Amino acid sequence: MIMPRGGIDRYSTFGLRDEWLPTIFTYEDEWIERNSFGPVQVKAVKNWLLDGGLIDKNGITPLFRSIREIYFHDPESAWQIIWTEFYYGSPAVRLFCDETDFETELSGDDLVEIFSKALPGLKGTTIKNPVSAVLNMFKLSRLGVLVSDEGNGREIRRIHLNSIEPHVAAYSVIRLMEEEGLREIRIGDLYHKNAGGGPFKLFGTEEPRLRNLLHDAGLLISPEDDVVRSSDISSKKILDDFTDHLLNYAPERPELDAEASEVRRKLIESIKNKPGELFGDEIDTLNGFLAGSSLRDLRIHHITREDIYNSELFRPGDNSIDVALVYGRIEDSISDGVQNVLYVSMEWQPDVDEMELLADCRAQGEVSGAPGAARRLSLKLIGEMVESGFHWYVNGESGYGEKLYHLSEIINNSLSLRIFTSGPETLPFHIGFLYGNIIPVIEHEGYEDVSE
Repeated sequence: MIMPRGGIDRYSTFGLRDEWLPTIFTYEDEWIERNSFGPVQVKAVKNWLLDGGLIDKNGITPLFRSIREIYFHDPESAWQIIWTEFYYGSPAVRLFCDETDFETELSGDDLVEIFSKALPGLKGTTIKNPVSAVLNMFKLSRLGVLVSDEGNGREIRRIHLNSIEPHVAAYSVIRLMEEEGLREIRIGDLYHKNAGGGPFKLFGTEEPRLRNLLHDAGLLISPEDDVVRSSDISSKKILDDFTDHLLNYAPERPELDAEASEVRRKLIESIKNKPGELFGDEIDTLNGFLAGSSLRDLRIHHITREDIYNSELFRPGDNSIDVALVYGRIEDSISDGVQNVLYVSMEWQPDVDEMELLADCRAQGEVSGAPGAARRLSLKLIGEMVESGFHWYVNGESGYGEKLYHLSEIINNSLSLRIFTSGPETLPFHIGFLYGNIIPVIEHEGYEDVSE
């Protein structure tokens, strides 16, 4: 294995985390100045971005911009594309993919032993850090779908992930072909032990499913074909096509039977008071984007205009911040809203037809057990939301933000001080950040770790 400059121990014990990406994608080359990381953490994150091809010596790369566009519309797929790049840039990730088997329980000690056999010239103490970094990345990012935690938190098991998007499968195949200078590759070659990447090596995607995915992505004319030919297809084109797909996703309206119609009726009734419920489980994705890199815990409420003055919804007074995301335009400034509640009014407003389509897809997905269309449409709308501008209101003051995913940074820089007037020194410790010499220690897989 060719080691990048700096060797395998490039990350201390820090894996790249999902909670960091909104800030990194927002501030691009300035992310180093716009965070509260310690110096070891900054170095680790920078090395992950370098190894993933997101930055180079000149700053952010075209790949950075492509993945950012995808991330705010489908964060899980964006992480899987990053994982594909890590395979070619990070020796720790490559060793993990090349040297571990699926459906096998592995402890941290097991991984150190596996890495040590592949790199006999390195001491176990050198290998221990990157092992911890990879394990922590599974725990603190959307790459956790690649493994199963074996219950006690001390062992993992690689699983066969067959639910990746067609574009992700196609990207991993074309990247393999680009790396090895191939114009064509047989499907069977992707399942060889010495395959230099691909959907099975990286994700465990099984052959019948992979054939359908590559057919859906246009790399196979028929699922029965045995050869992928690159012709004029590049990994960049696949990402461009994926972005277009995400931005323009429009499923056909399902025909609802009596059971699904009743589910839809109850959903419509529910969202009159709780509009965020329309997005189902993906509301957690939206809340994660809004919380971003906030130095305070945010309690995010999804409300209608009728609840702006409903003080029973909020719990101001502790070290957290209540954020009320208001669905529906606010015509006038909120000068007398609930004290210390941050109200956010989006410029984006839901299209009635699209909301009804989402309700239909949600109902059909709940009844059929196949929520894919509802999930994809939810993510599309959430992506539009976080890209939109917004107005904020708190304690009689107001202002404007260009992108909703900037919210957490605006809270850090100014809005927190409008609620907690004694200043930033009152900020509580927040997981993921280091303040001064306070470094909490956790144990994972029996290893001392300072990554939380």
